[in-house]
Parts: sequence; structure tokens; C-alpha cells
Amino acid sequence: MAKGSFDRIDIELLLALAQSGSLGTSARALGVHHATAFRRLEDMEAKIGVRLFERLPSGYATTPAGATLLEPAARIRDEMRDFDALVLNHDKALSGTVRLTSSDGLGLGYIPELLARFRARHPAITVELIVQNQLSDLAAREVDIALRPAKRLSGGMVGRKAAAMAYALYAAPAYLSEMGRPDAAKPDLAGHRIIGYDASMSFYSTAKWLAQHGRRASTVTPCNSLWAMRELARAGTGIAAIPCIIGDADAGLARITPPIEAMATTLWLCTHPDIRGVARIRALLDFLFEAIVKDRKRLAGEMK
Repeated sequence: MAKGSFDRIDIELLLALAQSGSLGTSARALGVHHATAFRRLEDMEAKIGVRLFERLPSGYATTPAGATLLEPAARIRDEMRDFDALVLNHDKALSGTVRLTSSDGLGLGYIPELLARFRARHPAITVELIVQNQLSDLAAREVDIALRPAKRLSGGMVGRKAAAMAYALYAAPAYLSEMGRPDAAKPDLAGHRIIGYDASMSFYSTAKWLAQHGRRASTVTPCNSLWAMRELARAGTGIAAIPCIIGDADAGLARITPPIEAMATTLWLCTHPDIRGVARIRALLDFLFEAIVKDRKRLAGEMK
């Protein structure tokens, strides 16, 4: 390698570190060990003979020399990603890995049964499931497919509306025996305990509804997981606002209200436009869409 040349991972590391200011965060984003990222940074600086980042107590900050590299590095990174997408679209093999992300409520309470059926149909395709409530960056190719409840698509994603996603209030029978049942037609949560959403999930339609209608209630155990909210409700902690698809399936919970319209969202199945023609990605997209369409009544909270 010629002196002064950077490879692809070097460029990705340079940009990730400039954005996050954290070597550990950058290493995780690139899927490398912290020590590997540190060594690569040291090697980059040694190659060109200047510091690219200042090591500060608050984290890493680009030096003037490092800052001059960011714009061309971003351009090169984007061109390499476009090239990857072009190559991928020639891949017609129904094998390999597809990275799928979704919220924890769906990722723990709904998607596993679908993936088991998909694997039976396509055993050579490995689906990597990333469960998180924060949005992954499809444009940056962090994941290939996202199954997300949202009002609308954002960024450069393309996708289809797979189903309406309903939410309602749930509690354990023991809690309702102790505290009484709110009026389902016009819930007054005064005197009740509600399981809160933490700040990272305040944008959820359910969190907004609770903030408006739960002012006279006591908020207990705020958390950042819909699945944890379900478990807290089962334990009698309080009332949870969760998706009907996971609440209705739990015999340890009673639905207090019909689906609440103000909480409703759309379940989107989306990907990046440059990779939607890849055979293994197309196979999973089509399978999930077909399966979700068949489950529309359950997702919409229509009880049998």
C-alpha cells in the first residue's frame, strides 16, 4: 500500500468518528473491535504525518487537517455504497444474509413466527434480526429491510403500507380488581397507574396520547421497551398502551379499551431503492408483505 493511502474501512472510520466523537461508538457501527479502530486511526495519522483528531476529555474532535478530508471522504464513501448497490442488484441467488430491523414489540412478539416460516421456504437465506426502537439508517446500509410502525416514510426509503397498526390499553386482571376498570368509551385514568414511555420514545403516538390523557394518573416505571411494558402490565404494575398484536395474544392481560384511533399508525415494510431488486431481499420483502396482509385483522386489533 502506498504511503498516504486509506482503504475503505479507514474512510468509514474517519467519517464515523467525526460524527460521533466516540471511538467505541464508531467501532461498533463498523463492526470492528475498539482496539482495531484505535490501531487504524493511529496508522492513518502515521501515513500522512499529521493528527486527524484531537483527543479531548469530551471525546474526539477533528483537527483542521482532519476536517479537510471529510467532504471528499463522504463523496468516496457514497460512491462506494452506490457501487455496492449496483453489484448487489446483479445478485440473483436466493442465499446469503438479509438484515431486518423492527421495533422490540414486533421483533419479540410477532416477527419470530414469520421468520420461522420464511426459513422453511428459503433455508439458504439467513435473516439477521436487529431489534431496536430507534430508526436504523437504510441509506447508510446499516440494514436491508425495516418493518416499522410510522405515520409516513422518511429519508430515502421506499416501501409499502402493509397494514394498519392498532394500539389499546391493557392491564392485568389483578390490577383491575384492585384499581377498578376505566370507562372504555371515554377512559378517565385519574387515580390509576400508567406505565410510562421514556424520553427516547416520546415521539410514539401512544406516548403522546398518554401525555394528554394521563395527566391525572400516576406514571410508574417509564421504560424504552414495548415488550417490557407488556411484562410490567402482566405483573400488575399499571396500565400499558401497547400494540394489540402483542396485547391480545397474552392471556395474562385484559384489554381495557377498543383500539384507540389517535394511537394508530401504519405498518411500513421498506428498504433502500438501490437494493430492492436483490433476489434474497426481494424474497423476504414479498414473503413478509404477504404474511402481514393475511394478519391485517389481528394487527388492527379485531378480536375473534
